[in-house]
Amino acid sequence: MICQSTEGKNEHVEVDSYVQPYLVTTECSGIHMCRLCGYKGSRGHVSKHVRRKHLKIKPFSCTLLCGYKGSRAHVVRHVRRKHLNIKPFACTLCDAMMATTEDQQDHYKRRHKMPLSRKELVALHPPNI
Repeated sequence: MICQSTEGKNEHVEVDSYVQPYLVTTECSGIHMCRLCGYKGSRGHVSKHVRRKHLKIKPFSCTLLCGYKGSRAHVVRHVRRKHLNIKPFACTLCDAMMATTEDQQDHYKRRHKMPLSRKELVALHPPNI
């Protein structure tokens, strides 16, 4: 397992009391809204939104106990980069290998002075099917 969620555990039960002041409920429709930015959705979605966007609570942590916390996608990226050293993205101009397409895009821009869009990057490196 690359990351583990702490959402739904006892430590987040207390957070719900912090989330409540940020919620507005429309009586008839059951739609909830964030008081800070107007985000709308179910109570669960708006609660999750408030915890992550406004209270900056990061629900996933690295299982390799380095202390890194973030969203699931960020923890997966962290583990690939820092712990597993997985670098599947290659440069066509030099022998550099990168962990993510974002790293690859940054490499072309900095090393080869070629700011490429995602579309141009995919054209250079078509996905293996």
